[in-house]
Formats: sequence, C-alpha cells, structure tokens
Amino acid sequence: MTERATERDYETTIIDAARLGGWFVHAERPARSAKGWRTPIRGHAGWPDLFLVNPDGRALALELKRRPNKPTPEQMSWLLALELAGIDARLVYVPDDLHALVAELAMTPPRKKESE
Repeated sequence: MTERATERDYETTIIDAARLGGWFVHAERPARSAKGWRTPIRGHAGWPDLFLVNPDGRALALELKRRPNKPTPEQMSWLLALELAGIDARLVYVPDDLHALVAELAMTPPRKKESE
C-alpha cells in the first residue's frame, strides 16, 4: 500500500485479513446525503471503526488513525468503556501497526470442533 492510502484503504486490508482468519466483521460506511457524507447512527458518537468477533470468543474493537491525526475524546471514551467491559479495544495507527495486526488476524487458528 502506498503512503497516499487512506484510513478506508487500510480498513479494507484489515477486514480482508480478519475474514481470512475467520473473524466476524462489523464496519459502518458513510453515505451521501443532501448535507454531504454522513454515517447515520443512533446513540453515542465515537464508536470504533471496526468491531471484530472470532468464533473462539475473542472480541476486538479497532479505532484507526493515520499520523498525525488523533482520536476524538468520544472515540477514546468508547475505547476505555469497551476495555472496562473486558473487550480488547485498540487505537491502531496505520500504516505503522498494520503488518502486525494483519498477521494477528489472518493467522488466527481455526476453531476446534467439540469432538477434538
């Protein structure tokens, strides 16, 4: 990926790696409205960019940022609240943290069957 890649480009790479590793993926996409691009939500602003759940029981919330961008206070509040709830919630700087994260997600061992 080039240095001109956007957070959205990196998000696509992370989603592809997660699917390869058997993770369920939730990501919200903005849509064009009469007032420009919006991501309609109900509830508190700042929800992480990606929410992943592996069938082995692990959950992972990821907020993606490119340097020098910083998370908003609302994004940091969500990450903290999710951590307090026992969910692995991370601030991921792309491209800096990309390779390690992709390797972690894609190399997730398949879930063992009950009989094994």
